[in-house]
Order: sequence, then structure tokens, then C-alpha cells
Amino acid sequence: MKVKKRIMRSGHLREVCMLTKILILLTLALILLSLFSALALLYKNDDPSKRHRVVQALTVRISLSIGLFITLLASIYFGVIPGR
Repeated sequence: MKVKKRIMRSGHLREVCMLTKILILLTLALILLSLFSALALLYKNDDPSKRHRVVQALTVRISLSIGLFITLLASIYFGVIPGR
């Protein structure tokens, strides 16, 4: 009985670990997308509405970066990502 529970727990942990890795990679991709969209908007025009969109894109990037940092800290704290 205890062996089955350990196997189930380790299998569940693997699934959670894989989902966490996918979430981290997806967030990194979104951060890069937001960064390059802001760069493209910055080079297109000097229109004030474009500047506002650049600020919005950079705000999204910063929010995603903070969210990723908090997710990484929580993952390490709860043991999803093993620390050193």
C-alpha cells in the first residue's frame, strides 16, 4: 500500500514539475514577445498614441517578469523545482 502511494505521489510530482516547466517557458516566450513588440512600436512612429502602446507593452513585460519570479520562488519553496 505505501509503495503504491509513493509511486502515485512521484508520478503526480512529475506531472506538476512538467506543467511548471511549461508555464515558465510560456511566460518567457510572452516576455520576449512583449519586449520585441515594444521595440517594433518604438521604431515605427513618434505618434503619442504609439508611445502609450510602448509603455503598455513594457508594463506587460514587467508584470510577466515579476509573476515569473514569484512563480520560481514558490516552486523552489514548495519543492516542485529542486534547489541545490
